Amino acid sequence: MGGIFCAATSLKQNTANWNASAVTNMFAMFAGATSFNQDLGDWDTGTWNVVNMIGVFAIAAAFNQDIGK
Repeated sequence: MGGIFCAATSLKQNTANWNASAVTNMFAMFAGATSFNQDLGDWDTGTWNVVNMIGVFAIAAAFNQDIGK
């Protein structure tokens, strides 16, 4: 089973200020989302409850954002 936006070919949603603090599983969330390249600068998964981020950006060919935070 893929992630919520898996294979989304035209996802242009502003994701910078999403509050996903209750999310625990982001498995393949944007996998195969070929045009997804949104800012995730305010995401702080260190304070969230996420325990699975396997394949979040797998085959997300256009994604080129800083995820250092």
